[in-house]
Amino acid sequence: MKAKCRGAAGVVLAGALLCGTTACQSDGGGDGRPEARSTPSRSASADAGPDHAAQTAVNKAVERSEEINSVTYRMTGEMPGRQRIEMDAKFSRKPLAMSMIQRFPDQPGQRMEVRLTGGVMYIGGAFAEAAGKGKKWIKLDMSKPAEKGGGFEGLSGQGGDSDPSDQINFLSGSKDLKRLGEETVDGRRTAHYAGTITLRQMRDSLKGKDPAVKARKLKSLERFEKLGIDRMTMDIWIGEDDRTTQFRARADTDSGKMDMLTKFLEVNKAVTVEAPPASDVYDPATEAGRGA
Repeated sequence: MKAKCRGAAGVVLAGALLCGTTACQSDGGGDGRPEARSTPSRSASADAGPDHAAQTAVNKAVERSEEINSVTYRMTGEMPGRQRIEMDAKFSRKPLAMSMIQRFPDQPGQRMEVRLTGGVMYIGGAFAEAAGKGKKWIKLDMSKPAEKGGGFEGLSGQGGDSDPSDQINFLSGSKDLKRLGEETVDGRRTAHYAGTITLRQMRDSLKGKDPAVKARKLKSLERFEKLGIDRMTMDIWIGEDDRTTQFRARADTDSGKMDMLTKFLEVNKAVTVEAPPASDVYDPATEAGRGA
């Protein structure tokens, strides 16, 4: 049971990890995978030298992303291991709250839901019902370093850094940013930029950042390292208001390729998340206490 719980929870955290990308419903084909036609050639980009106008535009988008307190977004793509995923989510930093629904196109009927409110994370779905002794939801206290028992060690304390706008900031550290042209995204005129960036460059891009912001983004870097990511290719679509409309991240990991596209639907709108009914919730910490 523990392996099953950890595996499913890994999907939750992997999804949250790259939620900072952009859009699930891209211009691509009907299989939900992001379209590859606009993928830049890394060697061609690098050989052409730096594009200072592209760097300036991306830096402006990064500055605007740091103004985000809450966001509603949609994400689709392929996670390591060739598992396709679709996600609809909303996230608020102050007050801290999150609602996320994940679906797996290659596993019809399978879905997972995560809610974070009042300092507590709730995980629902088929996996939760199996691990939670028939309950529809599993409760994890975010204030505790680890939940004891049930295979949930290390999950509590993980949901608070799931702001998808965080990954945008790393792109400012790329040394081969290029403007690929103009595209219309959901009726909005945008400029499309792309570049590659290594983990070292991501870390260097955090120099001089506010300590709280830096600490939050370092958590993302740690997760990238655990996935075995050394380099990422990133695409960003920026609107005329300097805000990011879409963001795509691609990388090779220890478990295979990752290709995720995230679309920002609403920014800085109030986010309300309700806890599930107490009668539907299994609390592993309470269960462990009873067995002590």
